[in-house]
Amino acid sequence: MDRLFLFCIGGTGARVLRSLVHLLAAGVELPVRELIPIIIDPDKENGNVEQSIKLLNAYQEIRDKAHSAGSSFFKTSIRRLSEVVDGDIAGLSNEFRAGAQTGERQTFKDFLEFDSMDAATRSLLQLLYSERNNLQSDLSIGFKGNPHMGTVVLNKFQESADFRAFVNMVSDNDRIFIVSSIFGGTGAAGFPLLVKNIRHPHSDYQSKQATLKQVPLGALTMLPYFGVESKPGSPIQNTFMGKTKAALSFYGDDLRGINSLYYLGDDKQKEVDNQPGGASQQNRAHFAELVAALAVIDFAKMPQDKLKTNAEGIALQPSFKEFGLLVDESNPDQLSLRNLASSSRQQIGPHLIKMYYALLFAKNQLAESLATKNHPFVKGSTGVPLSPSLINAPFFADRLNPYFTQFQDWLIELAQNSRAFAPFNLQTEALDAKVVGVEQLKKGFFRKTSDWDYAVFEGYLNDVESNMGGLSAEQKLLALLSQGTEELYKERIQTGLLG
Repeated sequence: MDRLFLFCIGGTGARVLRSLVHLLAAGVELPVRELIPIIIDPDKENGNVEQSIKLLNAYQEIRDKAHSAGSSFFKTSIRRLSEVVDGDIAGLSNEFRAGAQTGERQTFKDFLEFDSMDAATRSLLQLLYSERNNLQSDLSIGFKGNPHMGTVVLNKFQESADFRAFVNMVSDNDRIFIVSSIFGGTGAAGFPLLVKNIRHPHSDYQSKQATLKQVPLGALTMLPYFGVESKPGSPIQNTFMGKTKAALSFYGDDLRGINSLYYLGDDKQKEVDNQPGGASQQNRAHFAELVAALAVIDFAKMPQDKLKTNAEGIALQPSFKEFGLLVDESNPDQLSLRNLASSSRQQIGPHLIKMYYALLFAKNQLAESLATKNHPFVKGSTGVPLSPSLINAPFFADRLNPYFTQFQDWLIELAQNSRAFAPFNLQTEALDAKVVGVEQLKKGFFRKTSDWDYAVFEGYLNDVESNMGGLSAEQKLLALLSQGTEELYKERIQTGLLG
């Protein structure tokens, strides 16, 4: 496959994208030449969107500076739409977020140009929309759970420079995937409109109609997986289930252009702060979002012959997928890698483990190891020497180490949410006890033990030093961490995780 265009709609779309980026950073396989994320959210300051954009920028900077064939970390190329488009398109966003769908601070009433309408049309709109909750609503913080407003606004996206650029770039060798929620405002409104505008494009895109009708299209719609705290006067109320039922009846009839549709939700729903939008809307990472990221990968791996459409853009072999868990009934709210089916455990477990141990070494031991200078991986018997100054150089201090902090924060949020997903024991200092539910291999000549320390880790790095020829210092550091943790995983952890 050439490119995967990934449309992430609303706060839920942004949070799923966050989990996907962490999985890709850890080396989980996505069989595409390039991933092109396009975030759609009129809430200009949404905390979750800003968090994901910051993460995407960090990923790009690290990969551009330090990725090599010797590293499985950060191996998927992630690009902005503006970086891959042919030619200049006026108004095209140079960020991962698509350009504004509403303009600067604007009410729904202003967007509709209400005051310029005739009296009969104004009266009709006043019947359809509440003055206080709809017409006077500030669109700069989204649609506040009102998809009937969102459909009107987001339908304009097909006229945007970002949509034009996407249409110009998409080819028969690409795929498209859409991530949204079904129970809010932005996602529930944007998802069906985007499908319509792709499969039945405006006449302005006549030359690409055949491609848009045939290109494989997948989507994940998130059913309720969290609730909101009751807050008098808030436009956001916990009416998610009713909205879901109404939307599902529509989806079942009118989204026949989707080749593979993934449904995901959770009946164990923790209430989050009631924030209509803006920077304060920053929900913690949730296990359901990690699973949603796996749906993107699953779609990318589907055989091409299962993703065909007819001349009208209707899927010939539509598939509908859910995700199951191996839940311990005595403790159903606590999950680890052991609760994943073997295929999912094998898909993400080794990569998360490798990234976590790379993080631990980089934060707790790397500076001391570089200062010692007598290790082969530091001296550079094959590759370039690694200087103690690397710790304070921009690549590590401003890029890689902050990324490790973002990855660690993501793990903490997953472990503290409900359901909790805690693949690692974040409290213990014992390196052999870090992977929850996995007994590591016992080694030793006189007394076999699973215990090991950072000196053992340094030994793995020394063992792979011979593979480091021809790399820059930054590339070597990332490759060392990737290959060293691979040796560590295979020798000490693999049997316990997959056996």
